[in-house]
Amino acid sequence: MSDEAAQRLARQRELTAARAQGVRIDAALPPPPFHLRGVRLLYLMCRFDPAAVARIVPEGLVPSGTGWGIICFYSAAQGWGIAPYEAMYMTVELAGLEAPDTSPANYMHSGFFSGVAGEVMTRSYNTNFHVGWSRLTIEDGVAIGEAGIGDQTLVRARARIGEAGDPISGASRYIGRRPGGGFTSYTVAVSLGVRDTHDQSVEFLDGAGAWMNCLEPLEYAYPVLFEGEITITSPTPLGEADEDKASHVREADFAALFNRLGRAAVILAKDGSIVGANARADGLMAEGRLRIAGGKIAFSRSRDAEAFDQLMRGAAEPSTDTVTARVALGSGVGERPLLAQAMVLDSEAAGQGHLLVTFDDPARDVDSDPVPALQLLGLTPAEARIAGLVGGGHSPKEAADMLKLSLYTVRSALKIAFDKLGISRQSELAKIVARLAG
Repeated sequence: MSDEAAQRLARQRELTAARAQGVRIDAALPPPPFHLRGVRLLYLMCRFDPAAVARIVPEGLVPSGTGWGIICFYSAAQGWGIAPYEAMYMTVELAGLEAPDTSPANYMHSGFFSGVAGEVMTRSYNTNFHVGWSRLTIEDGVAIGEAGIGDQTLVRARARIGEAGDPISGASRYIGRRPGGGFTSYTVAVSLGVRDTHDQSVEFLDGAGAWMNCLEPLEYAYPVLFEGEITITSPTPLGEADEDKASHVREADFAALFNRLGRAAVILAKDGSIVGANARADGLMAEGRLRIAGGKIAFSRSRDAEAFDQLMRGAAEPSTDTVTARVALGSGVGERPLLAQAMVLDSEAAGQGHLLVTFDDPARDVDSDPVPALQLLGLTPAEARIAGLVGGGHSPKEAADMLKLSLYTVRSALKIAFDKLGISRQSELAKIVARLAG
């Protein structure tokens, strides 16, 4: 490893360590949505005394009357700007509000978040939350969760880990107290592996009552250990429930798709600051091949900086192609270049994200499937599959036969896809697909 690469790797480790200690890297808090990887949760769905639940649910919300709720300890290892962090929270089930998957919404009545996540959650999501600490450890087949503030441990849970179950995916809705009054609504989408647990216990220690609305579990319905990925959408004022749910689903789907994109990618705001980086981009940063300074992509050579700036300007021009051609960066002596490409994102799903920039290493295998990237540009999964086939050289009739659809359906989907991509001819679609496929 060269000296320069070693210095970059050391800097990346320094930033990661600083986040783990709660040190702010940038002046501004990172914006949602947050897609988190390497997540582990001790998730205890339990039943509380319905009368006790009714006492802690604030006016304006209605408890379900069932007493069901959740006690959860979790850690998130990766997630741009906000991770790593640890958290613990308690919820109770509400009536009259549903999640995107039709399950009842939950009121977040207390919780602790560490580091940058603590600042984000307490300021934007829920004033019931506190900046504190949490730990989730595995010892001799037992999951142990602890949480508190300062040097005081306020709550402790443990559960013996059992057999693996079927993985789950879904989207839960949470309600919190909105800073300034009223309530917030947000969605947490999950894709998680599952292990059963048994012999669960939860203990509230001295001082817990001053920080939490403590509820003693009467029974456990779904006590499990989860591992995988979660997406936390932007908080919105509670009130326009249907619109909230629709926007949350778009955000969650977008973030999950972004992380599974088969190439390194970052999402940039209009000012060029990074608002998201997927796992492959994290890898390039750790290797020192993708350098970050002041929350933006930086280059050690002026010619690379100029080429990247030109790429960004070209992508942002209204008259430009939807997807830019690739440019080579970092092609000095002894270095493998990265091929960068930019595209304007679907504004309804990307939140503050404006541009998607991908980085391909010609020496490594790259996923050449254009469908995920077409979805990031705003196409539905069905529209993206059709556009990928037709843009890849198949006729609409051939695409209809391959997908077992009517020719009318394919042509209708293509018209919608053309409108979303800002094009009018099949030749333009072919150019976009060719660029996305590498």
